Order: sequence, then structure tokens, then C-alpha cells
Amino acid sequence: MNLTHLRYIVEVERCGSVTKAAQALYIGQPNLSKIIKDMESELGIEIFRRTARGVIPTDEGRQLLKHAKAALSQIDEIGRLSGKRAMRIMLPPGFPGERAAGLIKQGTAVISEAGTEAAIKAVSGGSCDIAVIRFPAAREKLTKALLSDKGLNGRRLAEYELTVLVSADSPLADVPQADKKQLAELTGIVREGESSGSGCITVSAGVDIPGLLSSLPGTYFISPPLPEGQPERLGLRQIPLAGADRFAEFVIEKAQPS
Repeated sequence: MNLTHLRYIVEVERCGSVTKAAQALYIGQPNLSKIIKDMESELGIEIFRRTARGVIPTDEGRQLLKHAKAALSQIDEIGRLSGKRAMRIMLPPGFPGERAAGLIKQGTAVISEAGTEAAIKAVSGGSCDIAVIRFPAAREKLTKALLSDKGLNGRRLAEYELTVLVSADSPLADVPQADKKQLAELTGIVREGESSGSGCITVSAGVDIPGLLSSLPGTYFISPPLPEGQPERLGLRQIPLAGADRFAEFVIEKAQPS
């Protein structure tokens, strides 16, 4: 259980529905249901009671949610030793730390992970200062229109094609380009909430994906390009992906009044 999971159950309570909360959080409904079940198993309590109209907290669930909200509200207090509120930043899954460092404009910050929809909602609602969103480059015009409607400014950080990460000992380590046929011979690693086929390894937030890749030469992970030199430091190889989708990343924040 981590802070991200606490945010998840707070959102489920707010929506009154696991399905609606999954949509708001930009993750898959089955994965959100599994996270809740895992939390219930870990804590030995039932957090939500399922009804015909959705879900409602149990008595024990209400107590947990009370503590979760208190913990989340105190996140902003981290770093107040300097007398300044910590900067609140949301990043997409797997965003490189080297690039995240460039977004910190003051000495303290609280960084969390969120999908595009949740990040836009958080920034427009004032619970986050800035966020990085990731979306298919072909949807840039629609995304800019959405940001404008929400009163947000968006600035391009990067545009790229997805790559394949494999172990330095992988059968694909030295190929100039990987295609779907070659990847079908390996086991894919996917993040929780992403679409996946059978035979994949699904990992939750916080799991060390580079460590898995380097230890399991028969696996691969489709990823945005890592900073130059980082794959080698991690014992990995970064390979172009044939027919890869193109994505854009924007940093977003509230538009200043004119």
C-alpha cells in the first residue's frame, strides 16, 4: 500500500463507483478493483461494500478513508522547514528523474504519478501546481483545446516514438530495430492499467522495471526514450521499435490572469 493507492480509494469514495473512479484516474477498472482487494487483504478489512448503485464505505472503510485523507492533506506540509509550501508535481508513469529535476523551481517538492486525465483534473482543481501529460501526438490539437477549456497552459517538453528496452543479455540486445514478430518471442512487462495480452508480467506503481529487465533477459518493456547513457548504466539496451506510435509530452499549469 502506498500514497497512490490511498488516492485511489479516496477517489472511489468520491465517485461512488469503481468504474467511474477508474475512468477519472485513467487506469483500468479491473486493475483498480484488484488494488482495492489487495489493500483489503493486507489490512484485513473490507473497505467498500458493493451495492446495486455502486460502492459505499464500510464502517472500517470510513475510518481508513479518514486517515487517508488526513495523510494526503499533510503531503503539502513536507518541506515546510524552509517556510515555503512544497511544490506539487504530477508525472506520467516512468518519467525520467533527470528530466523531473528540471521542473522543480524551489527547494522542496512533492512528486506523484498520475495519468493524463487525473493530472489535468488535479492542476485545474488546484491540488497540483504543475504536471506533465503524455498523449498520442496525433491528438495534440484536441488536447490543446481541452487544456484551454480547463484554463490551463501547455508547453511542449518532448515528442518521440516509443522504444523497446531489453536486458543487455537479451536475444534482441544487438538488433538495429525490433518488430512485433521478434517481441512475440519474449515476455512483455506492462504497467498496471495498461492494455496487455496473455503471458505478460503486470507490475504496480513503484516496481523496479529496469531491475526486472536486467534480471530477466527474456523480457522487454515498451517505453519512451530514456536519457542518453541511462540504459547502459542500468544494464539495458534501448532499441527502436518498428511502426512505433508517436507521443507528445506537455508540462501544464494554470493560466495566469491577463
